[in-house]
Amino acid sequence: MGGRIFATLWPDGSWGMAKLALEAQADICADEPEVFQPWPGGWGKLGCTRITLKKAPIASVRRALTVAWLRIAPRRLHAQLKGSHRK
Repeated sequence: MGGRIFATLWPDGSWGMAKLALEAQADICADEPEVFQPWPGGWGKLGCTRITLKKAPIASVRRALTVAWLRIAPRRLHAQLKGSHRK
């Protein structure tokens, strides 16, 4: 999305990362601490959140990726995403 990273996937598929706003990171990590943890060190303080995929329900991963994507997506795409959920 315009050269801005909102998520990554480790090559072996064991974990991923979503870059969340700090408030969203705190909420998501509190909801499912066995699945989501702030990335160690400075990256975690910037919102990078580790996702342990083996333990992660698909709906939880979808939620985290959507929240991360919305941080960088143009506003015009926000409305399209909301509209697609109504169908």
